[in-house]
Amino acid sequence: MGVGKVTIYLRGTEEYSELQANVGMGSFHDRRPGGTSAHLGTKQVFRGKGTGQIAANVGVGSIELRPEE
Repeated sequence: MGVGKVTIYLRGTEEYSELQANVGMGSFHDRRPGGTSAHLGTKQVFRGKGTGQIAANVGVGSIELRPEE
């Protein structure tokens, strides 16, 4: 995505083997228990127990990881 906000809802780490979140200018927030936040340009990589990969890219804006409700 060029500009905007991406929210990814996750049940757990079983949904992916690797999750990459890239933000060129903006913020990243992991709202799951024990999660972290980062601002400006950031690349976050998480390893999971699943088989697929998730890649989220935002040029200007934010990426947010949330536990599935």
